[in-house]
Amino acid sequence: MFLFWNVRYVDRLAREFKDRELCLDTETLEPALRMAVELTAEKQRPFGRDMLKYRALFRARDEDMTFPDHQTLISCGVGDYFEEEDGIEISLTQAAEIITGEPVPFLVPSGTKQYEIEYRLNAHIPIPCDEIDLTDEAVRLFAYFSRDMEELISTVFYSEGPGSFRFPVKNRDIIHTTSVSGDEIRAHLMVFRRLYMAKEPANILKASVAFQLALSGNPISSLVNGRINEYEVELASVPNVPHSDLIPVQFQAKRLIDAVMYTKYLHQPNSDREQQFFECLQQVGGRENYLNWLFLSQLHSLSMRMRNAGLVISSWFGDWCKHRNVSPNVVSTIDHDGIGACETKTDRDARLFRDKVKELEMALWRQANKPDGGPIQFRQQATTQIQAALNPGT
Repeated sequence: MFLFWNVRYVDRLAREFKDRELCLDTETLEPALRMAVELTAEKQRPFGRDMLKYRALFRARDEDMTFPDHQTLISCGVGDYFEEEDGIEISLTQAAEIITGEPVPFLVPSGTKQYEIEYRLNAHIPIPCDEIDLTDEAVRLFAYFSRDMEELISTVFYSEGPGSFRFPVKNRDIIHTTSVSGDEIRAHLMVFRRLYMAKEPANILKASVAFQLALSGNPISSLVNGRINEYEVELASVPNVPHSDLIPVQFQAKRLIDAVMYTKYLHQPNSDREQQFFECLQQVGGRENYLNWLFLSQLHSLSMRMRNAGLVISSWFGDWCKHRNVSPNVVSTIDHDGIGACETKTDRDARLFRDKVKELEMALWRQANKPDGGPIQFRQQATTQIQAALNPGT
């Protein structure tokens, strides 16, 4: 496994933030330590601090460094982590005081967007609820948008992400693996599409416009507008996700989303969509696994962009409904307490088979006068005998 870690550090002499690109080839570690580091990397969650235990194992990445073709590449990191030039952790407040040379009451991390700064400077201004009047149409829009936003961030794909990939030794295409199934990706896309498609009555852009209209002049309106602009900029740009620079492409993120979503996952493709898909595939040298990695990574990134703006809108609408004692009448999605409560046929068949194996292993153990070790020592024999009985003549 090959790990990448981009760390922000403070250059005391220049009195500014700089980036330090770190890397770690886990194959250079002792076996037990290697397993621990790889387990931490694979289990990492956004903003977790577990990887800090192994900070000393990482070294600076050289500009001409190449990574092994056969290893899995993983980007790791720690949220709100800063250090000095010697690698010792410091707080953001300490970093700011080093840079300014004086106590700093208000911190703005490098790279913070101007609209985020302006909102923070004006965060003391109350967000109105009681005095805002919404039309029935606006209430309906916000209600369905809030329903779908909650469902979007509850999907397995949103939680687990696009997976990981590695370059095999002999195959030109990558090996892309995910923790989510095809059905779970499709489930996420069904919700994503409702917030993404221009024709949907309560999509992310329409909800944003309605929100900015309702709260015009309040700083939170500018915050949502800024985050929506970031979403639209990303859609109109070439994919900019981890490792997307390995094979440069010319198509925009929106073209990628449309070309893959409407050919492989939703709808039977028309000739135009089919042509768009193959044009995208051609730009990555026919590497369909890599294209799917780009698609899922871009899908996850856009979903997070939706969330950044969408939760502000849905949270405010929830407060508005409480203040006005309003309970919007919306059609719920298919999920309810009974959905998924029953076993699938596959799971039921497997459970029944396991139960019969346990019964037979117990009988075989007793037949053998209960030797030490218990019935489990007869499990393989019981499994073989039942399989033979279920498939006579094979």
